[in-house]
Amino acid sequence: MKTDFAAGRLKQLRGQMRVRWGRMTKDDDVRIAGRRLQFIGVLQERYGVRPEDAEKAFEALRRIDASGRSAETASTETEDAPEPGRVSPS
Repeated sequence: MKTDFAAGRLKQLRGQMRVRWGRMTKDDDVRIAGRRLQFIGVLQERYGVRPEDAEKAFEALRRIDASGRSAETASTETEDAPEPGRVSPS
């Protein structure tokens, strides 16, 4: 478990370096990848999460859309729901 903490801290540092490199080269993709590594590293360091579980947690959070619903829930909703602001006839 101690190795998860050390690996998490190392992953955070690698992420910080990628973010800085992305800023220097003006490469947004590198900066985003660096932030992702930092987040996964924080999960590992603070909570002792295994790297695979940290990746899964990140992917689950990434799929949440702006309205707070998961992508799976949003795609399975029916189109019969009334539009926002409209009252359904009773």
